[in-house]
Amino acid sequence: MARVVAVHGIGKQTLGEETLRRQRLPALNDGLTRADRADRLSASDVSVAFYGDLFRPDG
Repeated sequence: MARVVAVHGIGKQTLGEETLRRQRLPALNDGLTRADRADRLSASDVSVAFYGDLFRPDG
């Protein structure tokens, strides 16, 4: 089970869950470093709730 669920914002309909996770994971771990936390998140710790494909035109 994911420890963090990210929800993408506007304009991300051409990306997918894996791309968004790869973009966010380093930033989340940077934040943990700044907060003096020793633990780090792995890819399995982060899930992306993706709905951008609902806004893509058919075809």
